[in-house]
Amino acid sequence: MVDKPISFGPEIKIRWNNRDINGLIRYSHKFDALRYRIGVELHSSSESLLVEILAHQSAELQRAKLLLNQQEALLSRHLALLDLASEAVIVTSMDGGILLWNKGAEQLYGWSREEALGRQVNHLFESRLPADIAAAGPAPRYHLRKNGDVVKVKSRSLIEPDAAGRPQAILLVNRET
Repeated sequence: MVDKPISFGPEIKIRWNNRDINGLIRYSHKFDALRYRIGVELHSSSESLLVEILAHQSAELQRAKLLLNQQEALLSRHLALLDLASEAVIVTSMDGGILLWNKGAEQLYGWSREEALGRQVNHLFESRLPADIAAAGPAPRYHLRKNGDVVKVKSRSLIEPDAAGRPQAILLVNRET
């Protein structure tokens, strides 16, 4: 990766660990907003260079794996804390896809976390109501459990904005009343 576009001819000289390596640029394209990716064909074989590059990439991958493991542990801890809540705590994408489903949601609705994640929230909270409940007029929310039973819930929702202030997720906190 480089931090500016390569704008000179196909011949290139790379400086790596105080060595000059000559090569030919085979491709160059923008990787993201700040970096560009280039493909280089070396003029001569350099096994030691390849070993150094692979060792460097291996070290980078090990650091990335460590960071991912730390993030996974932190997320697991946060989920364990959310599982302590007796309320159903549910996070959905803006299109209703379930991203988080805590133990309180499992207990309230009867769907396991594995069954709920990735599904549309409206598929789990069907709003078909028996006639006697529907005839009662405006009232608290009623949701259907997995087994078909109707449960009366008090629901609170919050919208999480992204860095630009656009909605990116919805937090639902529901409890049986």
